[in-house]
Amino acid sequence: TARHTFNLESKEVHLTVSVGVSTFPDDAMDREGLIKAADDALYMAKKMGRNRVVTFQQYQATRSH
Repeated sequence: TARHTFNLESKEVHLTVSVGVSTFPDDAMDREGLIKAADDALYMAKKMGRNRVVTFQQYQATRSH
């Protein structure tokens, strides 16, 4: 996404994407838990800067230090 130029109202726009990833059943056993785990990872990705993917396992590893 970051490499692509989007044209929006006659302006060139560059976008980045941050993503939080969680997996079933390793990170949660139900839908709500899985969404919460992905959301926690997403907020960590946003704190680390633009254009990142963070897994829930990475999130947990940083919280245990």
